[in-house]
Amino acid sequence: MESCGPSVRGSVAESAKEIGDFEQDPYKNGIVVCVLVYILREDGKLLLLKRKKSPYSGYWETVGGKVEFLEPLEKAAVREVKEESGIEIDESSLQFVGIFQHIVKAEKYHRVLVVYAVKVPVNVEINVSEHDEFEWFDINNLPEKVLCGPIDDAYRIVFGGSDAEKVETEARKHPEGC
Repeated sequence: MESCGPSVRGSVAESAKEIGDFEQDPYKNGIVVCVLVYILREDGKLLLLKRKKSPYSGYWETVGGKVEFLEPLEKAAVREVKEESGIEIDESSLQFVGIFQHIVKAEKYHRVLVVYAVKVPVNVEINVSEHDEFEWFDINNLPEKVLCGPIDDAYRIVFGGSDAEKVETEARKHPEGC
């Protein structure tokens, strides 16, 4: 994991060891700006969705997607949450987590991710359409194939306090080892 400052983290790798489906990436050879939104329930569980699309099909990830041309970041985050989880949130409920970058040089894959977190009620209804399935996870017991990111930072920002300081996720099981 390279650290580029207090609010910028990410991974830079020469190649992806486990993933062979980068050729189908429609944004190959370019920089893509995306939003990620960590959806955390009031009980501390994290919503993860299982990817259908390449690259990283079969991996678990948080809600997120490409920012459209002329779309403000917060509006993109609200839109992606609605599209991918069915949850309606207000921009004012978003908490900024930081910037995360993911670069795989050999595959010409470059994402700059603006990361937010949001807390939702325990009984929130989920409706996925773009993913195979969803599940709520304890952030200290994540699935084997999870795309990494600042999950621990999102948790600390949403929940704060001394308990949050003890959080150590396994969110760096990414193929590039971030």
